[in-house]
Amino acid sequence: MPKLKITLKEERNKRTKQIYVLCDGEEIGTVFNSETKEFDIHAGQHKVKAKTGWYASQEYNLSISEGETKALNVAVFKYGNMIISSFFVIIILHFIANTFFGIKYIALLNIPGILIMLYYLTFGRNDYLVIEEVK
Repeated sequence: MPKLKITLKEERNKRTKQIYVLCDGEEIGTVFNSETKEFDIHAGQHKVKAKTGWYASQEYNLSISEGETKALNVAVFKYGNMIISSFFVIIILHFIANTFFGIKYIALLNIPGILIMLYYLTFGRNDYLVIEEVK
């Protein structure tokens, strides 16, 4: 029987979440952070999707034959960790600049990151998770 191997990449911004794996619209299991699981599926064409709460991935079209194992990685959108880390750096710089030099409004540099996060919270919620095939 063909196997689907799903790996959830370890990332700081989803430490306690579990990802639901859907194959052809039906849930086949869950995967936690930095975990790899194998699922038995039937041979043929499938649409694989990852979902966690409000967020999801685009459907990934997969063709698998009898006895084959396909490996997929699931990750949060590409710049998620960088945006969250930059929030903290900018806020710290803002407090230092405001306290010691009287420079205000450095916190406004967070606006682009906030807009990107708002996109993924609303319209881009089905692009929040990314599925990639391991070659």
